[in-house]
Amino acid sequence: GAYQTMSGLGFGFMSGAFSVVNILADSAGPGTVGIHGDSQHYFLQRWWAVAAVVVSHLIVSCLTFQNPEYVASLVPTYIILFLMGVWAFYTAGGSLRNLKLCLTCKDKDFLLANHRPR
Repeated sequence: GAYQTMSGLGFGFMSGAFSVVNILADSAGPGTVGIHGDSQHYFLQRWWAVAAVVVSHLIVSCLTFQNPEYVASLVPTYIILFLMGVWAFYTAGGSLRNLKLCLTCKDKDFLLANHRPR
């Protein structure tokens, strides 16, 4: 019943908290390489991005409580997935121009047949 659910929920939260603390501790260590030459404290300086990812994961996880109304949880989940995918695409350096060239196969760098061995 309720006690098992709360016990499992508490265990899950504590397990997640320890996992996040370990990841953050590892990301601030001296052996961590910065992304594109950024500081080794990249994740600590971009706390809002880390918070946005954590919040989006929590929202999608909490939407599963709406499972009796399957569509009520599925549609927002796909909307969040699409928005986070667009954000990841632009964060990785993507642009509408790159996407158009890739989808129309007009960019020679994206065609595997034109790649030369290095």
